[in-house]
Amino acid sequence: MNIWANYVASWQQIFNYHGKTRRRDFWAGMIGILIATIVVATILSAGMTLGMGMASVSRTVLVIFLLAEFLQYLSMSVRRLHSIALPTNYQWLMLLPGVHMIILHALPEVDRDPRAPWYHMVDPDGQRTNLVVDRHGYIHGILGNAFATAWRDFFNFKGTVSRGNYLWTRVAWQLFGIVYGAALGLVTFIFLAGQIFRSIFGTLMQYPGMNPAIAAQSIDSHLSVPAMLLTVAFLIIASIPLWFPIISLTARRLHDQELNAAWVLLYLAGSIGSLILLLLTLLPAKPNQMKYPVADGGRLKTVSEKYHDEA
Repeated sequence: MNIWANYVASWQQIFNYHGKTRRRDFWAGMIGILIATIVVATILSAGMTLGMGMASVSRTVLVIFLLAEFLQYLSMSVRRLHSIALPTNYQWLMLLPGVHMIILHALPEVDRDPRAPWYHMVDPDGQRTNLVVDRHGYIHGILGNAFATAWRDFFNFKGTVSRGNYLWTRVAWQLFGIVYGAALGLVTFIFLAGQIFRSIFGTLMQYPGMNPAIAAQSIDSHLSVPAMLLTVAFLIIASIPLWFPIISLTARRLHDQELNAAWVLLYLAGSIGSLILLLLTLLPAKPNQMKYPVADGGRLKTVSEKYHDEA
């Protein structure tokens, strides 16, 4: 891994949104960008202490440099998506909170995975089907298929799942979690707002001449406290469906490495446990794993094979 060479190449191809970038080269370039950012930011931060004029110049240079580094990342990220047969529009996932492009960048190149491609479509009956690329060489429909698989295997703690399917299902479920969380927040807001207005309205009915602004400052605790407890209980219960698919998915991924599903209890350890499990699930499958059923498989059809089958 030549960090310096890949960092220089990222500058040379800063506006290159075509072609492909290998996973190793991508991460080498990202490490170079991180090191350069730390060094430049440290130097320019020192320049900001030399006076108003120098501080203004240093801030301007820092902003321009960070913008250029973002363009470096963007072009490398797009080329990295191409190397796993994904169209450029998947780059928009970086705008969604909780969905990290690092998951996609961790996937292997399609043509360098000897066992199987990085994702395997599953039909509505739960049977494995082959991925079919379009005429541009890109694959579509993965997120929808991964989301459907997550629902289908909601309580499935048996069998295994390949690393590619595991990562894609995590991405799809995080997207669902964003929508689900927003809906929960809206329902909670409406419920609490209704309780507050109910308390204010009750106070005004009891004291008809009271100023509404004063009534708003004396919310009935007999309504507010139970409402808060009910809200907390509702949020805890409503968040359970978000965790079950992740836990069952992690258990199946651990099986692919001949690890016991009991390792999922590390989720109870908070951030540290989640990090350990993430590292474990990113490890490749154990060779000749026989303890559990073989992970989902299949083979990626090429464009020529697709047209040959249609003919």
